[in-house]
Amino acid sequence: MNRTVSFRKMEGAGNDFIFLHDPECSRNPELIARLCDRRRGIGGDGVIFLTPETDAVRFEYFNADGSPAEMCGNGLRCAMEYASIEGLVSGSSALFRTASGTLPAERLAPGLIRVGMPEPEPFREVHHGKYLLHLTGVGVPHAVVETDDLENVDIAVLGRKLRFASELGTAGANIDFIRVLDENTAEIRTYERGVEAETLACGTGVTAAASWLYASRGGGTEKKIRCRGGDTLTIDLETGKKPRLTGPAKCVFFGTFELKH
Repeated sequence: MNRTVSFRKMEGAGNDFIFLHDPECSRNPELIARLCDRRRGIGGDGVIFLTPETDAVRFEYFNADGSPAEMCGNGLRCAMEYASIEGLVSGSSALFRTASGTLPAERLAPGLIRVGMPEPEPFREVHHGKYLLHLTGVGVPHAVVETDDLENVDIAVLGRKLRFASELGTAGANIDFIRVLDENTAEIRTYERGVEAETLACGTGVTAAASWLYASRGGGTEKKIRCRGGDTLTIDLETGKKPRLTGPAKCVFFGTFELKH
């Protein structure tokens, strides 16, 4: 017997997700990969399940290949926008329970969201051939690679090579190529594990890049990082507080699909 499931397609700075809050919908990796297929499914960088709880909303994130991930910054911003649209939260702020901890979100205006991010882990340098990677974790592992020629980096080839580098361990890492413009601004391109391709934006990657920019160049605690999709995300690294990520989040379209049993 088939069952109709409602969804919304959301995007944050070009990072796109399929959102569901149907408690009976399967977390089956094959289903998730099929939904994310851009030719045979809805299309997306991942699927996010939201479940309202007493004091927070449970946030479950799955990559486009069906694998789970602890956290997604752009996805969390979209989650707050989605929860506001769907009435899962009351007011302009809420808490989301992720595998990386309970994180706050605030709807500054419709389509503009600020979220708290996991505290980046101390950076450590890792060499892979001629490449110097600055490895950290922002809920998920990231490796920051500085370059002066961001446009000509072959993300599909080099990103994949570094993502699976043995020096990063069996889990690998997301690879963030950045070009520093000044001490407070940079441009970024990210190869995301699980998606196994470049995405137009990555919230945890932007946070990792901003943290590395602050650690290596100093400057102010507010950093602006321009993503591949053209949007600029703001990261506040105020001392004594968790990083805060601010940027757009909007619904692209909504619809239903048939879930086969």
